[in-house]
Amino acid sequence: MKKTTSTARPKATKKAAKKVIKKPVQNRSKQTREAILQASEKVLAQDGILGFNTNRVAELAGVSIGSLYQYYPNKQEILRELVTQVLDRRMEHFRARISPAVLALPPREAIAQIVGAVMDGGAENSELERVLIQQAPLFVGGGRFDQADSKMMPLVIATVESVLKLRRIRVRKKELELAFYVVFQAVRGVVAISHGHGFKAYSRDVLVQELTDLVARYLLDEKPLDESRPGA
Repeated sequence: MKKTTSTARPKATKKAAKKVIKKPVQNRSKQTREAILQASEKVLAQDGILGFNTNRVAELAGVSIGSLYQYYPNKQEILRELVTQVLDRRMEHFRARISPAVLALPPREAIAQIVGAVMDGGAENSELERVLIQQAPLFVGGGRFDQADSKMMPLVIATVESVLKLRRIRVRKKELELAFYVVFQAVRGVVAISHGHGFKAYSRDVLVQELTDLVARYLLDEKPLDESRPGA
């Protein structure tokens, strides 16, 4: 009986000790990952995608190369993580910008707000994000990039559809899925170039206005419902 009692107490103490030290270990792990990712952004900004390497990242992050590989086995995994973070930030920005009040606006005004939200989502640190969005997938393949990017298009399309349903606006195109895909890719293409080296002669507001006009003319049947048929 005494032996049973004496062996039970140390086990309880060990479990309690593990619970106490678990959280600090997780915090250190999170801090190390963040340091690696922040250092990676600096290397990309300074040396570009071709000069990106794990030795330089480890040096700037203040960790050993062995420690870096415990979190990211190669530079491709770091790039995938950075791309995912960029796209997640853009989605969060879009959701924050599109309120119920925006959805209730007249169609063209609502579309302008939606286009503006897509454009402004990548404006902060745009050069780094352009490198990640346009060049990183060439080095890491699809994978997480395609998975994360595929979330943005349904979000934007669903928002446009909400505007159209709320205002009972007819769509000119029969193949809705294709029409929305074309619209999204057109907007995203202009946005991607505008955040990089192109379209410097045009302001953000001018581009939003032109893209809004493109989307509205291509997508919407803006006639009143009672004039939608000849002779109605």
